[in-house]
Amino acid sequence: MAARARRRCGGFTLIELVIGIALSGLVAAAIFSFFSSSTEAGRVHESQTRAQESARTALARLGADVRQAAGPNGGGPVAAISSTELVIYADLRRSNDPTLSFLPSKVRYALQSGSLVRESAAPIVGAGGTITYPATYAGQTTLATGLVNATTGAPLFAGINSDGNATSVAADVAQIAVRVQVGHTDSHRSAMDEVDLDITLRNA
Repeated sequence: MAARARRRCGGFTLIELVIGIALSGLVAAAIFSFFSSSTEAGRVHESQTRAQESARTALARLGADVRQAAGPNGGGPVAAISSTELVIYADLRRSNDPTLSFLPSKVRYALQSGSLVRESAAPIVGAGGTITYPATYAGQTTLATGLVNATTGAPLFAGINSDGNATSVAADVAQIAVRVQVGHTDSHRSAMDEVDLDITLRNA
């Protein structure tokens, strides 16, 4: 009797231990999977939000420049436009103080190696008030990174004339359509967000 009682109190059998370990492993795997998916979802959301915010900030800056655009020496506000480059004349000083004399900088936006950059050339006032510009730009600033327009083939900039038709002739541009496509990671896959802006030129 004493020996039989000792065997009953001896603990778990090997089969019981194996089953217990297996069940514990399944529970741990389920918990890990839950937290892993939650963390991944958070990373995806953060990446998407960051991409969209970067694009919106860039468009806000670009939109402010374009709305103030006006050409020097009686010319038009757009100096050049293509699918990857926009050059305008803008005087942002006058948005804060309209009493200032008109003295626009030559502002260039361009798609370079997946980034949207902004740079400008300061005006040079010559004899008789004629305004000219240096051949090179300065003060390059990166406004947004991760642009995939070059990969997708979508134009970053498009000119539209007063009849609503596409045009690449700077003098005919009455509206500028901007299409920013930003890539980000979505569950280990490449994904893309697009932010569009149509800007009507006030001084075209």
